[in-house]
Amino acid sequence: ILPQKGGDYPVEIALAGYEPLQDTIAVTYNNPSPSRNYYLKPVQAQLTVTLNPQGGMLLLDGKPVTSPLSIDAGKSHTLRYEKAGFTPQSQTIS
Repeated sequence: ILPQKGGDYPVEIALAGYEPLQDTIAVTYNNPSPSRNYYLKPVQAQLTVTLNPQGGMLLLDGKPVTSPLSIDAGKSHTLRYEKAGFTPQSQTIS
């Protein structure tokens, strides 16, 4: 006998600072107690950077990126723009 009625059960996992996650868990005779491991992603922010002069390299936390980009919201990040013949520019954002 199943401990709960068989069928599909919607599940939503939410935690402040993280993207909510939705799933459906199927309870069946062959799998009456299903389990899952979930990994929540930090809330993402969209960032668009306009670069002038164009043609240089944009770095986010030391890694090359292109605009627009997604970053973990609520965290501090360093943007840096480099182009040969120009002084590199850096800015910390959060």
